[in-house]
Amino acid sequence: MFYEILAEDMSFDQKMEEIAKVLPQILRYPEKASARILFGPYSYKSPVFKQGKYQISSSNIPKNEEKSHALWLELFYKDLSLKNNYEPFTSDEKQKLDFIAKILSVFIDKEIEAKKVRY
Repeated sequence: MFYEILAEDMSFDQKMEEIAKVLPQILRYPEKASARILFGPYSYKSPVFKQGKYQISSSNIPKNEEKSHALWLELFYKDLSLKNNYEPFTSDEKQKLDFIAKILSVFIDKEIEAKKVRY
């Protein structure tokens, strides 16, 4: 799903917006989740974005960027009621989010290199 979006013939911003839309699907309750991707001064959000009480995030700094352009992926649950002290996110979900952050960092590096070659 993520690889397909990155391979599409669309702008960088459009790709980030599409990924923000589908990112909640890695969670157990995607219908109660929203996502945000932060990259430097840019923010890409899933539809009907709402920060919730429960949050999981992952960050990565692309090789060709400065710390001010760190990549952050954030997932939030809104209106989630937990029973029996269950954790809102599983370790598997965290691993998936970390993996996607790494994929996006590699993609950003390749985009930056391609721009350097063109100019």
